[in-house]
Amino acid sequence: MYDNQVNKKNIFPEDFLFGASTSSYQIEGNNFNADWYNWEKINNIQQCGQACDSWNRFRDDIKLLKEFNLKSYRMSIEWSRIYPAPNTICYKSLEHYEKILSCLKENKIKIFLSLQHHTLPQWLDKGWVNKDILNFFDKYVKLIGEKFHQYVDAWLPVNEPAVNTMFGYLLAKFPPGISSHAAVIKSARNQIKAHCRAYQILKQISPEIPVGFVKQMLLFKTIRNNLLDKLLWLYNDYSFNTTYINAFKSERLPFSLNKLKELKNSIDFWGINYYTHSWVSFKFPEKRCFSYKNDITKTQMGWEWNPEGLFTAIERLWNISNKPIYITENGLATNDDKQRQQFIYLHLKSILKALNTDINVKGYFYWSLLDNFEWEYGYTPKFGLAEVNNESFSREPKSSGYYLGKIAKNKELFKPDANI
Repeated sequence: MYDNQVNKKNIFPEDFLFGASTSSYQIEGNNFNADWYNWEKINNIQQCGQACDSWNRFRDDIKLLKEFNLKSYRMSIEWSRIYPAPNTICYKSLEHYEKILSCLKENKIKIFLSLQHHTLPQWLDKGWVNKDILNFFDKYVKLIGEKFHQYVDAWLPVNEPAVNTMFGYLLAKFPPGISSHAAVIKSARNQIKAHCRAYQILKQISPEIPVGFVKQMLLFKTIRNNLLDKLLWLYNDYSFNTTYINAFKSERLPFSLNKLKELKNSIDFWGINYYTHSWVSFKFPEKRCFSYKNDITKTQMGWEWNPEGLFTAIERLWNISNKPIYITENGLATNDDKQRQQFIYLHLKSILKALNTDINVKGYFYWSLLDNFEWEYGYTPKFGLAEVNNESFSREPKSSGYYLGKIAKNKELFKPDANI
């Protein structure tokens, strides 16, 4: 049992945080030193360019948060802006980030600060499998911790390690574009180590500020009820979910029997990024690991809706360690804003279900505040609570932003209304 007991099915606790998420590369623009900047050119995909120009228009973004009654913001710092070269600090970028953080604090918005959100500096050859990455990350974390701890309400060192590993070191769809099982194992282990070491560094600087582990939870389901499909389900779930989240209970690094005792006490809360589920089936020689059915509503990303799965993900992490939980990303890519409101409503229902079973869910961050750059998908998917004009970079609030804001203000869930 926890302090903020919910006494009605549709009421959120008074201290429940509602917010929105973004990432630096996807909204700032002109991150020339990030690995994705070259990756776009090499692979001839749509370039990020100026993105949403949030580097210059961050005050417009903060104005949107205020307009939507969102009291918290999950943002990230671009490592490659701070360290354009291995041992070179860009103090101009540090000063600019301080302006952003200071402006958020002036507007009484709580800051959940991610230190790495998919991108890495170009000079870090092979990324998470670079032999020196942990030492470089330590140095970066220490600098940011010492410089900005007075602004930060929660730290999030590494975003979605399983996604970084799967797309960067198995499927080769993210930089550095490696496809190797040895690289998969090394990448996974290094990201967990990086989180663990960052936790120790940040706690030495500011013991009172919680440090969370952000995990995209992808739920798998079997297409057929046979042994091969079930074995493939077990393999996928272990590789993408279990090996990461159980590390903090078993003290074992991914795909390893060796213990790292520091792991057990290196997490203060879980951050769940949740969007969809995936069907699996084994058909020799092809193993269909990530697929969707044709008769279910999909998003612009080709993903299926599965709001009930959010409760499953929450319950699973709660049962591992009973640590507080924040939904750090959850959103819908669509041009239909009524659909987006329904998506928010159904996923908040799953959160309320968790709250009413005494699971300590502390907040919900919608992805994303803005229509932004979505990696290899470019600017086609529209996740935002606000539209961004690609030429003028003006922001146009959507009804879904006001809908979420009304829930946030009243701490009560209600069905979407076309008149919001």
